[in-house]
Amino acid sequence: MQVTLGVQRRLAAILAADVVGYSRLIERAEQRTLARMKDLRARIIDPFVAAHGGRLVKEMGDGFLAEHGSVVEAVLCAVDIQQALLREPGADNDEDVIRYRIGVNLGDVVVEGDDLFGNGVNIAARLEKLAEPGGICVSRSAFENVRGRVDIAFDDMGEQALKNISEPLRVFRVRPQDQGNAAGAGKRFAYRKPSLALLPIENISASPDLDAFAAGLSEDLLAGLAENSELSVTSRSNSFSFAGSGVGTQELARRLGVDCILEGRAQGAAGRLRVTLQLTDGATGNVVWAERFDSDIADLFELQDQIVHKTLVGIRSKLVSGDQARIAANGTRNLTAWLRCNEAFEEWAKFSSDANIRAIGLFEQAIAADPGWSHPHAGIAAAYKESASRRWSSSPQKDLLQAASYAERAIELGPDNPSGYGYLAAVRIEEGNLEEGVRLAERAVQVAPNDFAALAMLGWVLPRTGELARSLAAFAKSRRVRPTPSGAILANEAFVAHLAGQKERTLDLLRQSLERTDIVDAHVRLAAIYADTGRASEARAAIAGIIARQPDATIEEYTENLPFPDAERLAWYRGMLREAGLPART
Repeated sequence: MQVTLGVQRRLAAILAADVVGYSRLIERAEQRTLARMKDLRARIIDPFVAAHGGRLVKEMGDGFLAEHGSVVEAVLCAVDIQQALLREPGADNDEDVIRYRIGVNLGDVVVEGDDLFGNGVNIAARLEKLAEPGGICVSRSAFENVRGRVDIAFDDMGEQALKNISEPLRVFRVRPQDQGNAAGAGKRFAYRKPSLALLPIENISASPDLDAFAAGLSEDLLAGLAENSELSVTSRSNSFSFAGSGVGTQELARRLGVDCILEGRAQGAAGRLRVTLQLTDGATGNVVWAERFDSDIADLFELQDQIVHKTLVGIRSKLVSGDQARIAANGTRNLTAWLRCNEAFEEWAKFSSDANIRAIGLFEQAIAADPGWSHPHAGIAAAYKESASRRWSSSPQKDLLQAASYAERAIELGPDNPSGYGYLAAVRIEEGNLEEGVRLAERAVQVAPNDFAALAMLGWVLPRTGELARSLAAFAKSRRVRPTPSGAILANEAFVAHLAGQKERTLDLLRQSLERTDIVDAHVRLAAIYADTGRASEARAAIAGIIARQPDATIEEYTENLPFPDAERLAWYRGMLREAGLPART
């Protein structure tokens, strides 16, 4: 038997694309076709591949091959490319338009230098042949990792026989949100919240005494899940009506229109109680999270809080924020502290004076409920720093001292929690110590290399040192870790893209940001990019909308906290906002 040594393999998301009717187009107008393909690559394909954290592996005459570290990013890249091509002049001219078919696969590839080979590449190339002009087909492995993470509708094409692939493969086709109507062709495929339904906890013991416990636990779980703004939870009346129906999990998910089903059982015997919970993927029927709880029946209320807390952390970790949920929850078993802290971060992320005041109060409640937990200390540091930098209070220096104290305490309580380092970095920069701020932001990423918030914070700090490329790379990695970033993080990445001269990317990111969260910062930055691209009337309209909702808004409030590399860029940016009608502080 011959053994080949030194072959390097890795798991990769592969995007393969080819031009529809390439030979016909070349025959009709070779030079024009080649020039247009080169132009499309420079304006659309290369920028979107890079923006989604990918790399162009090679061109193949009538197409190209790209690699992404995240299959979610690969699919979003494909969608962005196809939507951008639909907006090209003459896109409705069947004779001359350049259309691509795209296939996306998640699979094993062989690495040879900068090139990729193997079955993972072959499948992606075969999938593209199944796509319609302007369409996208994905493999089952890609579909299972994308479903529920982005607002993209799929049609199941069933098993397909692919050329030179030994076994038939299940294939899914991307379709617009309006199920393929032409009117929806220009729509953006927006991010959406993961969705789930909770079935009432079932008492499977012989004793009816646990009925009340099971009912109370069901209500507490539903209330806790509903408090998470990043999840979409089916109402009690809808999901509880299926109790005891015998409907299978996948069929139930289809009927309720959700991604996952959460269900559980309670069983008691000989003074002991056992509760089992599991979260099932509605598309595949696979269990994605499960937990078992055992306790004395005498400790029912303590067990109920423990179950709710651990379930909320587990589900948030699986469906929303990955490792950050576990990092944030590490160090507390207090449900009140955990819930108040989550509420506080949601208020803080609205970036308004009133919401910031509410956030500080909620962080204080979380700290009072569990004084030894680091996360709310880091959060209240962020809120006080925001108040100081935006001059929301009459004593910004006092706020900054408060922020530093809380951030230092967060690090002391949780040296493995990146949040303390990240927010102390922001404080040090506000104090004028840029070198220490960058060091602390980098330390946050060292502590938690795959924490999306730490990566985004590093991306937000680095422009001050002029490292725009490194900043955008940090944001790109943050998006790979968490493909559904918050509106605030998208708005921050958009600002850096604007500094880097990526104007179309800036507009796209700000539109995504406003789809997620309607924050004033994003509207201000949208006004700036409108002004910079000659769209003066739209810039003035954006500023007018800001002043209508916040009459005391000023240029300084929305620029003093931005990471400009120098005074010249700050003056440039403020000038655009001034021309658009945003007043200076008096």
